[in-house]
Amino acid sequence: MGAQSSTFPERIRIAVSACLLGERVRYDGEEKRHPLIIKLADKFVLQPFCPEVAIGLGVPRAPVQLVATSAGIRARGVTNPEHDITDRLQAYAQLQCEELQACAGLIFKSRSPSCGLGSTPLFDERDKQMGQTNGLFAAVLRDCLPGLPMVEESALATEAEIAAFVERVLK
Repeated sequence: MGAQSSTFPERIRIAVSACLLGERVRYDGEEKRHPLIIKLADKFVLQPFCPEVAIGLGVPRAPVQLVATSAGIRARGVTNPEHDITDRLQAYAQLQCEELQACAGLIFKSRSPSCGLGSTPLFDERDKQMGQTNGLFAAVLRDCLPGLPMVEESALATEAEIAAFVERVLK
């Protein structure tokens, strides 16, 4: 048996948007590696997730955006509004609610139509930005896992912000 810190038992899991861990899963085939988040792997099990890849979208793929419609907020293709992934994203999020209960925290990619927490651009049907909202996957998880600490990587820019998140995770 290797030495383990008693403060951070190995069983504590944090789910993290896979692109933040350096996986090339974004719509443009890139990643958004976040060194401070990756350092958390020294103390926690980091469980990557990418809802868009999980529902079968390829890499790279056509970008989607959130659009306010008469039927509610929809995730539709930027260049092809007929490409609507709303129902698949929300259904997948419902399935993940039970699995992610085993995690002590979630770290999402900001501005993502799937994963943003209040930072995702929201457009009207004429393609004019009208505000910001939650990504569809994140919104479902926030509703079904209300006590779980959740944050975007944009709120983890400093060691102090990381430490504050870790404190919330360990409570």
